[in-house]
Amino acid sequence: MDSDKVVRAMARWWQTVSQEDTDAASRNPMLYDPLQDGVVKTSKTRQYIAALVVCLGAVAAGTALAWTSPVLPQISVPNNITAITTNSTGNASSPITQTVPHDDQLQLTVAQQTWVSSLLAIGAFLGALPTGYIADTIGRRYTALAMDVPFILAWLSISFAKSAGWLYFGRFLIGISTGSFCVVAPMYISEIAETSIRGTLGTLFQLLLTVGILFIYIMGAMVSWSTLSIMCLFVPIALFVGMLMLPETPVYLLKKGRRADAALSLKWLWGRYCDSRSAIQVIQNDLDQASADATFLDLFTNRGARNGLIISILLMFFQQFSGINAVIFYTESIFKSAGSSLDASICSIIVGVVQVIMTLTSSLLIDRAGRKILLLFSSTVMTICLAILGAYFDMKESGKDVSHIGWLPLLCMVLFIITFSVGYGPIPWLMMGELFLPDVRATAVSLTVMANWLCVFVVTKCFGIMITDWGSDMTFWFFAACMAVATVYVAVAVVETKGKTSSQIQTWLSGHSSQMPAMSQLGDKREQSYTEVSSFQISDGLSRNMEPVKTGRIFLAAVAANLSAFVVGTCLGWTSPIGPKLKAEDTSDSPLSRPITADEDAWISSLIAIGALVAPFVAGPLADRIGRKWVLLSSSVFFVLAFLLNMVAAEVWILYLSRLVQGFGVGFVMTVQPMYVGEISTDNVRGATGSLMQLFIVSGILFDYAIGPFVSYQALQWCCVVVPIISDVVFFFMPESPYYLAGKGRKTDALRSLQFLRGQSAEGVHDEMASIQANVEEAMASKGTVMDLVKNPSNRKALFICAGLISFQQLSGINVVLFNSQSIFASANTGLDPAIATIIIGCVQVSSSGLTPIVADRLGRKVLLLISASVMSVGLAALGFFFYMQLVVGDVSSVVWLPVPALIVYNIVYCTGFGPLPWAVLGEMFPANIKSAASSVVASTCWILGFLVTRYYPALDALGSYYAFWLFAGFCVVAFFFVLFVVMETKGLSLQQIQDRLNGKSN
Repeated sequence: MDSDKVVRAMARWWQTVSQEDTDAASRNPMLYDPLQDGVVKTSKTRQYIAALVVCLGAVAAGTALAWTSPVLPQISVPNNITAITTNSTGNASSPITQTVPHDDQLQLTVAQQTWVSSLLAIGAFLGALPTGYIADTIGRRYTALAMDVPFILAWLSISFAKSAGWLYFGRFLIGISTGSFCVVAPMYISEIAETSIRGTLGTLFQLLLTVGILFIYIMGAMVSWSTLSIMCLFVPIALFVGMLMLPETPVYLLKKGRRADAALSLKWLWGRYCDSRSAIQVIQNDLDQASADATFLDLFTNRGARNGLIISILLMFFQQFSGINAVIFYTESIFKSAGSSLDASICSIIVGVVQVIMTLTSSLLIDRAGRKILLLFSSTVMTICLAILGAYFDMKESGKDVSHIGWLPLLCMVLFIITFSVGYGPIPWLMMGELFLPDVRATAVSLTVMANWLCVFVVTKCFGIMITDWGSDMTFWFFAACMAVATVYVAVAVVETKGKTSSQIQTWLSGHSSQMPAMSQLGDKREQSYTEVSSFQISDGLSRNMEPVKTGRIFLAAVAANLSAFVVGTCLGWTSPIGPKLKAEDTSDSPLSRPITADEDAWISSLIAIGALVAPFVAGPLADRIGRKWVLLSSSVFFVLAFLLNMVAAEVWILYLSRLVQGFGVGFVMTVQPMYVGEISTDNVRGATGSLMQLFIVSGILFDYAIGPFVSYQALQWCCVVVPIISDVVFFFMPESPYYLAGKGRKTDALRSLQFLRGQSAEGVHDEMASIQANVEEAMASKGTVMDLVKNPSNRKALFICAGLISFQQLSGINVVLFNSQSIFASANTGLDPAIATIIIGCVQVSSSGLTPIVADRLGRKVLLLISASVMSVGLAALGFFFYMQLVVGDVSSVVWLPVPALIVYNIVYCTGFGPLPWAVLGEMFPANIKSAASSVVASTCWILGFLVTRYYPALDALGSYYAFWLFAGFCVVAFFFVLFVVMETKGLSLQQIQDRLNGKSN
């Protein structure tokens, strides 16, 4: 250490000793806060570890809740059995209606099945009651250890049960532990987490619970019930061992006056170099604000506690009355209505996978989007889905023909489960731990969990009666009404707690302030008003940008611009549902008078690439002349004209012309959209916004997949022609790129555009505007041409990187994989209708593409590209091996399971890597004077290769599908090394810093 560090450390040491010299434990060296050049930092790793360990209780609860789904059919009187269980988070195990192998020793009657299912809820209700008191008496950690013991005893009782009585005993014990962990786990997490990640950690409880449920769905389909029970035993054992290694929460320790132990706990959780003294003081302030000896009545006499309890209980009520149990109960029939012949256990696994993925997404979004936004989004979409499902079942039960809309309930079910898992699944548990001060938290959480289990009991007992007496339609409409009320309630009465301290939350709950700003938003409004009208000058050389950037506006503009990418997706996916109609011998649903030939089909598929190949050389210069915004708006003219041509096409050449015109629109969008998004984004979100293009393209493709097979040819054209019109209406209200406006000398317009995009005053955007102006003036000093792409070393390097990434995107095998998707599903004996198979692939692509904007600016472009290339090469090699075994060897019985997982994994990594990121990189690699020319060249490269692959793939496939898969696997291997040695990481770099690196300058 240098002398300054020694002096600072000694000063801190003396301060610590003088303040706590009466406490011998305070002289522990771990309690001192070392200074590293005056910077204090925290580590979040151990907070995640501690949260994951305590949430093993959620995994154990999930296994308990879903256990009856695969087990009851095995231990019940042989018959066609329908079993459904519900749980406190609203997840329900799917109904099992099938004949299964039975246990000869255990054969439960219907009444015994009911008790086995319901005893868990009774135990959970009783287990939640004393847990809060116990946690306040012996601590959160020891409570978790103590309440883990019933988990272990319960699984031992169930695993070796020889009679129904042992099952009753085990299910009751397991209910006690489940109810207890619903109390203590959220409490523990809320007391160890920093404010910045409290939301993310809070959603882990629901995430791990869905993991436990999914574990039961998968393993229950493969092993006997006794083996499954023994496997479940290992979860609480791992939980017990893990809890022994974790510290007690600093809140509990400080509440008990153990200040030194609280500081040690914080040091373990937040890292050696955290400012434990300040954190301890914040906690102490919260404890001082609370009454030391709070009683049960304080929950009702104290306004803040009372309001928190009302919000918490009502959120739990809406969670249970969201209709999740009704939707899950009808999972199998909904799948069948969509033409699926999937087994009930496979339906359960699909639902479980969706829940896990979307709950994980919620944990990533919660501290960005906020609790209130996700709750409103969740309840709104669930209301719509439930209303549609009610209408569907009303039509079905009335005897009307619903075969033509069999896809509709499946779409609603998927959307419902997704939005439930993002909002009302995890967030009530998170907010339950946020809304109370430490003095009443234990009691309040216990009451909330008891209310949850009471709702579980009511819904479980009444659901069957509602279905019988009201009918399925009225039942769904009742839950839709509950969700509509939930939407209004959250909008009016629930406060946003994202980024708020406990004191700020309590201030709002107590009614002391009508608003509750985050710490970063606190300030003098009068000063802000002055800033907005002050002169746009900086004379002292200091940055005046103290206003936070409102990234929501950037994403709003990026989403509006990407609606045109959605239209591109509808054009790319158009041939999938339309091709079979055009090739069918029955021409009643075709505009043509005869079926098209194979050669005509190939031209219809590939001509869009020809149009997209030519268009960039027009779109690029046009974007520099009239602006990025107006070029994107004009692209809709091509799309509308193309779909109108499709409507009146009586000859094949009109379809050729239509696809060529569509290609022009596609070329316009894919040339200019990356330019626009790259120029409106800040450095820290440019990766996320740049990745949206792939998400919207695959969403457009899924739009065709989901609608096309189930409506007429003309109806699909009408559906598609509306989309570009909506896109233009929305995007019309977005601003032009500030880079373009600055380049045209329209400084006032550029300033206004930047103010809108950043949500700041003129002075707030001054520094960024000055930087943009300087960069544009430097770039425009020499007007760029296409030759400058080759002559200038930095431009040449950028072009090599972007063209290489786009080339490997087209050579990654995505077309060959999608072309063989239906045969892959058929080879795996899934029994799926081809239309349903394409919808599933579309859903996988949309879900995966939705992750990229979240992780692109965290992990970086290069890491995602490397993962994508390596995993795609493995997936393609595996698919090639499968088709080799099928076509050459002739026996695929040993690998029949292989193609579907390989297909899904391939689509996931493509959509998170080589699908979106080449376009994101294209938008940030070139200076303003050459950007349009570079985008034109790169986009044309994309479509040249796209045309070649699409047009000549059938010839390669004729030699054997496995050759095609192995060839593209080889390209992916080359792509991996290209990214590793050639591509540079641009995460977190400004556009100028990227240019500096391309020119070999150090930042």
